[in-house]
Amino acid sequence: MKFRLSLLAGIASLALLAGSMTPPAHAGDADAGSTKTTNGGLNQNKAIGKRSTAGQDTTTVGGSATRHSTDTTNGGRNRNVAIGRDADSEQSNTTVGGSADGRSRTATEGGNNSNKASGRRSVANQDTTTVGGEAEGRSTEITRGGNNRNAATGRDSEADQSVTTVGGSASRGSKSITNGGNNSNKASGKGSTATQSVTTVE
Repeated sequence: MKFRLSLLAGIASLALLAGSMTPPAHAGDADAGSTKTTNGGLNQNKAIGKRSTAGQDTTTVGGSATRHSTDTTNGGRNRNVAIGRDADSEQSNTTVGGSADGRSRTATEGGNNSNKASGRRSVANQDTTTVGGEAEGRSTEITRGGNNRNAATGRDSEADQSVTTVGGSASRGSKSITNGGNNSNKASGKGSTATQSVTTVE
């Protein structure tokens, strides 16, 4: 089964988000000494067993802090399962956030992710994208690409995972830190295949 979002399609989506979309979860900019937090929900999604299939798509936007402000964007806790028999699963998470100016701070965390299918006719797939980035005027920008994982565990398994983290760009005495997630990926046994693609850019 192919990914619902390829890496290139994921990056194209981000360009659209940044350039032309009105952000659905944008709680307003943090301005003049204020604090803004955007949390992408606790998520989950299941379909335990027999003729299972699951699917999940999570998008969180947030971001932007100016004039001694703080912005935090958390991409939700995700998960997604399917557990066995004629399982499937899929998951796609996008988190954007980022941008700080005028002694401000922005932090973007790409969610805890996971995804699993666990056995019999398993397939899993996971696509996670985190963006963040940009700091100007003695500001700090931090981007962390989520904890990822992804399994499939046995029988006619497959797995696939694609993780993209971007972040980066600091000017005028600012600081940018980008960590590309903890990743993992597994397939474990019988018809196994596991594929992982990780891109971190700064």
